[in-house]
Amino acid sequence: MMIALKKKTTFIALLASSFLIATSLASSTCPDGNTLTPTQDTHISSSQGFTVFGSSDMMSVSDQTLCTPRESAALLQFDLTGITSSSSISCATLRLWVSNNMVSVSNGVQATIGVYRLQDGYTWSESSLTYNSYNSAPPTKVKSSTQLYVNGSTDRGQWVTVSIDDILANAAGTIVTLFLETDSFVNTASTVGGCNNVAFASKDRANFSPNHPELIVTSQQDPGTNGDPIILGFRNQVFQFDGQDGAWYANLAIPQQQLQWNMQFQEYPSCPPDENMFVSGLTFSLNNNNNKSDDDNDLKENENTSSTSIMIITTPEAIEECRSDPDAVCLGEGTLHLSFDGGKTFVSNPGDYHFGKAGNSRVVAHNTYAACSRKWHDYEVSRQDKEGKIKNRLGGRRTTVHDEKKPLQLLSDQQASMIDPKECQEWMDDRLSKNDVFQQKGHWSTLYIETEQVSFHVEYRRSDWFQPACDFQSLDAWMTKVSDEMESTSEWSGILGETKYKIYDATSGEQIMADRSLLLRGKDDADYEVSGPFGTEFQAASNTPSSTTTRVVKSLFSSKTTSTAAFE
Repeated sequence: MMIALKKKTTFIALLASSFLIATSLASSTCPDGNTLTPTQDTHISSSQGFTVFGSSDMMSVSDQTLCTPRESAALLQFDLTGITSSSSISCATLRLWVSNNMVSVSNGVQATIGVYRLQDGYTWSESSLTYNSYNSAPPTKVKSSTQLYVNGSTDRGQWVTVSIDDILANAAGTIVTLFLETDSFVNTASTVGGCNNVAFASKDRANFSPNHPELIVTSQQDPGTNGDPIILGFRNQVFQFDGQDGAWYANLAIPQQQLQWNMQFQEYPSCPPDENMFVSGLTFSLNNNNNKSDDDNDLKENENTSSTSIMIITTPEAIEECRSDPDAVCLGEGTLHLSFDGGKTFVSNPGDYHFGKAGNSRVVAHNTYAACSRKWHDYEVSRQDKEGKIKNRLGGRRTTVHDEKKPLQLLSDQQASMIDPKECQEWMDDRLSKNDVFQQKGHWSTLYIETEQVSFHVEYRRSDWFQPACDFQSLDAWMTKVSDEMESTSEWSGILGETKYKIYDATSGEQIMADRSLLLRGKDDADYEVSGPFGTEFQAASNTPSSTTTRVVKSLFSSKTTSTAAFE
């Protein structure tokens, strides 16, 4: 399960799927990609400075090396406004069909073509753009680090592709114009006749309808730009939860205080009004014996019980110890803090912390390279590995056993869900060779929380220091393991807890996926508000479910139905 996310803070549980629709063409280029065709395309030519080519069935790209004095360039416009602006483009591939009847291109000609992104806001029309009008006020452009190669011997009548992730990473929600011009034309043949150029099929080429230009993009919800929280439930339900600045809410509550997972919302005024609420604090409380103090602000660990309490909070500014010492290594550069005693004391340094009466609970905390951060929409939840439980011995001392994973192994286990596994692997290899994962500085941090009953993965993200327009801090959290005993407890409550159950419309029989008024017992945010970080009482826990729905209770880890109940 997860808390908070990018421009929409998101809570996720179990097998959340990508929000992009895969196409057959995307599999060989960008995974889970959307295929877009141009909204406009054309080319411009220096030898025909006043000519409009917007309706041409081909786009020509050439230079003066083999065709004096003509040079031509192609422009393609793609509409990315269908991808939410809070996402980032993680993969982008341009595919072009090389026409068979390119103007006199011989087998010996090899072209290297540069791909550029024109400045945002540059407007043009394929029905009027010419070489002269373009060059009268040429826009600035950013070049991709990769180039498109066309070989006259092998590529005619074929697709050619180029990866342009680097220039489109922040293009979600915009209209983008790509500009193609030659970097070089090389003639390896003994003779070449006429002018040589590369002609690509345009969107207007009717007889090449399957071969129109394509931009294939994969996007992901951008870590670290979340607001106005969206809840994605255990059963893939999606609904909005706004919250109030500074308030604490019950996210998951399991009877007999087996688990109380609370979260605090924080408003960040520098962010847009509808995108300014983030999760800035988390608490996790476990107690098998139900002997916690009734005072929410005085959480005590009874010597006769096995209580565990963890608090994770953020501060707008780094604490003095981290700010004054340039050599200090602090979580989130001194803005992320952990408490193991109910908020009485805090630690702000990376480390492998063992806590609890028997020392059988563990938090591994370190700063994280961005590529290693976990993608919010890609994760799994698995059963508790009983062989992996930490063993105890008399005297309350902890025994380190061979199956306790090292910090880098915990990170490596999440590789499939990382933003960039390949780049992260290089970083991990370097950390392993230098044994310095806890000495890494950084603004982003990763925490692994392990107890005998339940485990969590938490990601801390901050806005880029060089983009202060929306200055925020955000905590994302996933439940990664849960014991059979805890999972089998039928009545889970709280915002996320209530999504353990599939809710069906009693009339239509359809599963309710987005109607908050039917999915949650509490109709207002205040129904889930608790009195403080470790509060356990909230109104929604005693509310009566809707009479217009049917609830089906199933195991989170199998399709077996354990019980059913109709809401009366």
